[in-house]
Amino acid sequence: MTEPSLPSSKRSKAGRIDPQQDPEMYAQLRAELKAPYRGLRQFVYIGFGLSGLIGAFIF
Repeated sequence: MTEPSLPSSKRSKAGRIDPQQDPEMYAQLRAELKAPYRGLRQFVYIGFGLSGLIGAFIF
């Protein structure tokens, strides 16, 4: 797969993102590494929870 295109000023010579150039993006990528697909998992958990809650009220 290809890496997302970033301006060349935000990449080091090795093709890695330089944390000094863009600390916000670096922090966001670090958070994604610690908890991959967090938003998707929360969406699925909330969906299952709401489904169970609706099922509990119906039956």
